[in-house]
Amino acid sequence: MASLTYKIYRLILEKEDEAAAELNAVDTDSIETKLVKLENKQRYIREVKDNPIDIRSLYRPKFVKLLKERGFTPFPSEDKPLSDYDYLEVASHMELPIQKYEELCAQKNVLQDVVSILKRIIEAYQH
Repeated sequence: MASLTYKIYRLILEKEDEAAAELNAVDTDSIETKLVKLENKQRYIREVKDNPIDIRSLYRPKFVKLLKERGFTPFPSEDKPLSDYDYLEVASHMELPIQKYEELCAQKNVLQDVVSILKRIIEAYQH
C-alpha cells in the first residue's frame, strides 16, 4: 500500500511540475492587451452612441487626435504611424449596433475572469 501511495504522490508532483511549466509559458501580457483593447472598443461604441460625434467629417489625423484626447489606449504599429487605433475596427460611416456593444461586454468579462484566474494560479506556483 505504501508503494502505491508513493507512486500516486510522485505522479501528483510530476503533474504539478508540468502544470507550472505550462503556466510559465502563458502570455498574460497578451491576454491583458486583448482585455484593454476590448475595453476600449466597448467604450468607443458607447461614446459614439451616447455623444453624437460626426466622425465622418474628421480626417484621419484629427480622428486620431480626438481618440488620444478621450484617453483611448494606442497600440503603435511600426509600419503605419496613424494606425495606433486600428484595433477599434471602426469605419467613419459604420453603424455601431448595441448588439456589438453587448458582445464586447461579454468578451471583456470572460477575459477579465481568465486574467484573474491565471494571475492567482501563477502567484500560487511562484510562492
